[in-house]
Amino acid sequence: MDDLSELGRLQAPLRRMTAQSQFQHERVAKLKRELQEATKEMCSADLVYRKHLLYYARKDCLQLATLMHRKLPIELRELVYEFLCVEPDRPIPVGPYYHFRKYDRPFHDPYLRISRSSRPHIGLTWPPRRAADPNSYAANASVGAGVDVEIREASAQQTGSAGLGVSNDTSMISDLTERIMETALSSPADQFNLNDEDDNTILPDGRIKEEHTHKPPSDMILPYSHFLDPRYVGPEIAFETQKMYYTRNTFSVCSVERGISYFLGCDSGYNMVRSHNDGTPGIVPEDLRLQPLLYPRDHIRNLQIRVKLEQFHSDMPRDDMTDYEKYAYERRFLRFTQTNLEALEGFLKRRHKHGINIEFVVLTDTPSFESQETGLAAQCNYVNFLQCIRNIVYKMMHDYDDISVMITHHDENISAFPRNITGVFGLTKEQWGHEKHVQDNPHDWAEGFYLAVPGMDEDNMLGGYPAQELDAMLRQRWGIFTVLATRATHPISDGRYWPRPVRAVLH
Repeated sequence: MDDLSELGRLQAPLRRMTAQSQFQHERVAKLKRELQEATKEMCSADLVYRKHLLYYARKDCLQLATLMHRKLPIELRELVYEFLCVEPDRPIPVGPYYHFRKYDRPFHDPYLRISRSSRPHIGLTWPPRRAADPNSYAANASVGAGVDVEIREASAQQTGSAGLGVSNDTSMISDLTERIMETALSSPADQFNLNDEDDNTILPDGRIKEEHTHKPPSDMILPYSHFLDPRYVGPEIAFETQKMYYTRNTFSVCSVERGISYFLGCDSGYNMVRSHNDGTPGIVPEDLRLQPLLYPRDHIRNLQIRVKLEQFHSDMPRDDMTDYEKYAYERRFLRFTQTNLEALEGFLKRRHKHGINIEFVVLTDTPSFESQETGLAAQCNYVNFLQCIRNIVYKMMHDYDDISVMITHHDENISAFPRNITGVFGLTKEQWGHEKHVQDNPHDWAEGFYLAVPGMDEDNMLGGYPAQELDAMLRQRWGIFTVLATRATHPISDGRYWPRPVRAVLH
């Protein structure tokens, strides 16, 4: 009996602790539910606030822009546009934002939803026409459409609880609230962060350090900026502003996720909407489409193409791959790059009549060229990178007039500063014409000149040349003596490496 009594005394504290623990668990669950409800209410209130803010911002901007368009001649309006939208010193990033970091989605190829030749004909009026409502504040004879309406809680008399019916004020408030809640947050500029300063760092001297790795600078004039948006300035001013914007600025686009194709193949409305997770552009609402449609490709004069190759080695599967698999991976990698660059062909055919300046920024992250183990392979990779862009570069140089081409190479393992390697592409116009004429495949023959993985058996090669022929190829095909050369100094002549490959490419 004494043992049972002792056991009972010991169990009593345990029962109290169990009850306390259960109480605490129930309290935590209750607090979590309250937090979820409060968070939901906060998000709802934040959305309402954003829509009110956007509604009045668009309304006020549209009134000012309409007044300017009516009062100022085109010469003065262009001065205003130049002040607002011309970035004289910085390229403007467009498309997938991997301009200052490695691309982290290897072999990701979004489906091309937009036909380059399609030009949908969609009209635009501002504000959107609505059916006349006799109870709306716009249709009320005593209230103009441009008059602000104070948002307040309706009195008992206004709500009809006093038995006097629904007043005009109540109808005005209801109609305005409906209009505000219909405001669409379709543009990235609409998705502003109310606490955006939290992403910045304040330095000891008071300056603000802004991180640009994953988002453009906050003061950058991007294609979805408000003064380019027809919902803020109206379709007429939006057309005039966008035309100057695309004509006077330099645009930078990465060679990934069909960014070049979407930027140069679609109308300007697609640059104002947020892209889907797979890289394809979102659906453009009608109030973002200009009439007539404005295509950036028809106006751009300065374009920078960032050829993303620095992820090649970091994305390559590890050392258990065979030489054949490594070479297949490299050829597939380069094929993806070529596919993205092919979108420039349509741009060249519709180039601006006053000439175009195009810069290719070749971004690599190669291992040391001097390494005994990987040096030869790294040099072959680099030459293949150059071969990948070779045809499109020469097409721009020699097949079209009034196009200025510059090629810059950036690799911190080679040089702390970008290197101008335009001189490496030293073929004359006559030599380039001869090379095109003798090819079996007149569209693309780059793969026939790739260098294979060092040590790979020639019988297993899908085309190209053994890595041991690197030095001979540099001299006879490129006119250089080292991969670090920036200008061709050796004459290029017919032979094993130019103008035709020694073996057909097998796919």
